Amino acid sequence: MSSSRVIKSFRQLLNESKEQSRRRVVIEQIISAMSLGVNLSPLFADMVKAAQTTDLVQKKMIYLYICKYAEENKELLILSTGTFQRDCQSQDPLVRGLSLRSMSSLMNKELVEYMAREIKKGLMDRSNYVRRIAVLATVKLFRVSPELVLGTEIEKKLYSMIAEVDPYVSINSVVALNEILASKGGISITQKIIIHLLKRFHEFTHWGQSIVLGLVANYAPQSEQECLQILNLLDNYLKSGNTSVILAVSKVFINLINDLPNLRNQIYDRIKNPLITLVSCTGNEMAYPVLKHIYLIATQLPNLFASESSRFFIKGSDPTYLQEIKIDILCEIVNKQNFKQIIFALASYVINSSLNEQISSYCIRAIGKIASQLSSYFDMVIDYLMEFIELDIPHIVEASMIILKDVIRLFPEQSLEIVLPELKRLSEIIHTEEAKVSLIWILGEFGEKIDEGPYILEKFVETFSEESSEKIKLELLTSVLKMFFKRPPESKKMLGVILHEATENSNEPDVIDRGLFYYRLISTDINKTKSIVLYEKEKFTRFTENDPLELFEILMDEFNTFSVVYKKPYDQFKRILHKNEEEEEEEEEDSSTDSSSFSEEELLDQIQQNVNDLDINQQNQNQQNSQEEQEIELVPKFNLEPSEFQNKWMNSSHNLNFDFELDEELDKESFEEILKENNFQVMASGLIQSTIKIFCYGKDISSNQIGLFQLLITGVNVKLNAKGTNPQFLKLFAEYIATVLTE
Repeated sequence: MSSSRVIKSFRQLLNESKEQSRRRVVIEQIISAMSLGVNLSPLFADMVKAAQTTDLVQKKMIYLYICKYAEENKELLILSTGTFQRDCQSQDPLVRGLSLRSMSSLMNKELVEYMAREIKKGLMDRSNYVRRIAVLATVKLFRVSPELVLGTEIEKKLYSMIAEVDPYVSINSVVALNEILASKGGISITQKIIIHLLKRFHEFTHWGQSIVLGLVANYAPQSEQECLQILNLLDNYLKSGNTSVILAVSKVFINLINDLPNLRNQIYDRIKNPLITLVSCTGNEMAYPVLKHIYLIATQLPNLFASESSRFFIKGSDPTYLQEIKIDILCEIVNKQNFKQIIFALASYVINSSLNEQISSYCIRAIGKIASQLSSYFDMVIDYLMEFIELDIPHIVEASMIILKDVIRLFPEQSLEIVLPELKRLSEIIHTEEAKVSLIWILGEFGEKIDEGPYILEKFVETFSEESSEKIKLELLTSVLKMFFKRPPESKKMLGVILHEATENSNEPDVIDRGLFYYRLISTDINKTKSIVLYEKEKFTRFTENDPLELFEILMDEFNTFSVVYKKPYDQFKRILHKNEEEEEEEEEDSSTDSSSFSEEELLDQIQQNVNDLDINQQNQNQQNSQEEQEIELVPKFNLEPSEFQNKWMNSSHNLNFDFELDEELDKESFEEILKENNFQVMASGLIQSTIKIFCYGKDISSNQIGLFQLLITGVNVKLNAKGTNPQFLKLFAEYIATVLTE
């Protein structure tokens, strides 16, 4: 929208606002309008001028504005350098840190010299906070001008700052060096650095510990003794409550296995329980990557988690992505001891109406996968699959038929005796596309072994022209051709019909091409066609997609990264990530240029309303302050009966505890005398061991408010308990009595 009036209004308000509170509200409105997409870059010079303030909140907002519009005001940006430099010399470390962070965020080559100078000063600053920011600022400087960092005193200083007393400075130095030296493989890991970081490991935050563990994972110990020392030192951190730390420690342990092959089983046993515990003790979002790492380990060490199979049974409250990864783990850890338990659980999930169709189908595929791993239990798997098909539930039938096809491919001799007699019945109850495709494939491969084989196929051929699925038509063409060479008399007519329908009456290009290809193949040489169609297939016992051996080694090297979650090496998805980041940046740029949903008039009204609200709030605050500044003056001779005092004490609606110290010790009589001189009436007093206890009260002349007090005085320490009906006056009473006793 046209923002000229808005800018004029803001500029006027900035110039008129002399009070800090009023100016803060104006700047808040500028930031708010900026976030709505209003282009306020013409205010750049005014905002730089407004940065000359001691209000830290205003400075933060102004620096945010400057960083936002720095690119659009390069010619005016030099005006801000003086402000940044002055604030970098401030006595307040918060201001110095804020200025350095904002200045380094500008990423402007024209300011590189100023940035480098202030960063070098920041690295030597007496404040830990400023040094932390200065260390991270070196990364921003590197991105603008690498030659000012690489191989310079800044790089050397960062290495030396790893030994800083402040743990945040130390870790920030490690992170900065990893960023700056990324092209060289990151920070140079030496024994001295590793020992230093591990000795003070307990000082770091969970984030810092994860950074250190990343270095340790890439460190090659000099001896077996050093390996054992590292294992012993980090062993307790497997009990950490942080997922990142536990996974990072696990990676260190796994990497050290190469140096300690004789301890391989013990090391994996040590990390097993912490990983399983994490699954049950963290939220779903954190449990998922942990389960992914467990799955990775289980692919090569299934027996490690086999005894804990029940820990991976799915719950009704689990989201779908958790249920799927748990099922994957069960498939990997199944063995002869837990087979029946796992297969029964999976079968129960299939028919569980509370689970969605996706999980039911996923469980059926898992059952088929288990059959390929434990062939001795093949009969039980076939029985379950046949039972699922008889349920006549579309998604269960489809998944069962697909897996049945795979099972037959793996175990043709054992399975055909059970499945083939059921094909005619199955052809009548299946209705989904994938299930039909699987059935037709089975008929094409083995249908000649049953008398009804050609006739079951013929029923599908009769509805060929009405069939809407291209997949079914293509599979049917191939299966009919196979049946023709196996049972020519029953299939000859059927082949002619389907070739005619495919080439003359079909609208699908792929179906037409397949029909013409088969027709020409038969017409050329029928014997060669037979040898091509009925070629002898090699026997296999495992699907290649179930064999992750090569991938396993790569993913173990990238343990505790997204590679494990995505189940692919980083090289295969990093381009996609970078592309998505670029698209997000473009979307942000587009959204920032979109017109605001507010009209100019609405925005101006909102700005004025907020300023008016500020004036009203200021008036209310002034009234409150004047009320708070009211002095207490007590009625000289005001008396309460003991019973009345006790009743008010027990039924008072407000209570205030107030502690203060005296300048010197006094005795009980002196306290009573001081209180009476200031019109406080003493109800009772006494001495309990070394503590003086006094009950007194007073009434304010102007407000008629009554205050009841209990004083416990031990030496110079006074504990005051005040009771009354007005909390504001209770505070005034307490402050007054403290003033009386300390003067």
